[in-house]
Amino acid sequence: MATVGTLPAPVVTDNGDGLKTIVFYRLNEAGKKVKVTQKVRETEVARSIEGQIEARRQWACYRNKDAPAPSVEENVQLKLFPKTAKPEKGQDAAPPKRRVASIVCRTCQGDHYTNACPYKEKLGIVTEPAIPETTPGRYQPPTRGGMYAREERDDSATLRVSNLPDSINEDVLAALFGRNGRRIVRCHVARNKDTHQSRGFAFIAFDTRESAERAKQELHGKAIGHLVMYVDFPRK
Repeated sequence: MATVGTLPAPVVTDNGDGLKTIVFYRLNEAGKKVKVTQKVRETEVARSIEGQIEARRQWACYRNKDAPAPSVEENVQLKLFPKTAKPEKGQDAAPPKRRVASIVCRTCQGDHYTNACPYKEKLGIVTEPAIPETTPGRYQPPTRGGMYAREERDDSATLRVSNLPDSINEDVLAALFGRNGRRIVRCHVARNKDTHQSRGFAFIAFDTRESAERAKQELHGKAIGHLVMYVDFPRK
C-alpha cells in the first residue's frame, strides 16, 4: 500500500505554446496511488500604482524590528488594600444608621402612643389630669373643680389576654373566663378596622380584683385552639 512519503515528485513540462503540463500523484479515498495531469497557462497582469505609494514602500524602517509594536490598550493601575484598610481622606465615610425606637402602647401593646389608644374608652382605662388644689375664698370654675369631670374607672380588675386565634369572639371568652361564679363586667376583642378579624388579644374586666386574679391563675398558659393564652394585667 502506497503512502504519502513514497509518492513521486511532481513533474512540470513546458509545452512551448504558453501552456505547462504538471504531472503529480496523490492517494484516493481507498489509499491507492492516482496519477493526475494538469495543464495551466501563466499570464502576466500589469497593474498601475501611484508613484508615491511605490516610493513609500521603499522607505527604510524607522524603528527596531525586534521592538514590540505600538499598543492601544488602556493603562489601568491596580491598587490593593488590606482588609483593615481605612478609607482615604477624600472619601466620605457612610453615615451611621439611626436606630428607630419602637412605639408600644402600655394599654393594648399596639404600635401607637398610650394616650392615643383606641381601646381606652372601651376598657374603662381613663387617665384624667390631676386637679390642682383649690384656694379658699377663690372662685373656681365648675370644670376645674371636677363638677362635670367624668369619674375615673378602676382598671385594677381588667385582664389582658393575648395570643388568641383569629376566630375568637366575645361570647367564647365570656363563657371561658366567667366560670366558677366570676362576674364579667366588660369583654372586648381587638379587631382589625378593615377586615374585622381578631388581632390576637382581648381585654376582660371583672367586678372585683380577686376574680381577675383567680382567672389569671386558672387560665394563664392554657391552650385555646392551637395556641397558648397569655393572661396578665395591663401595664399602666
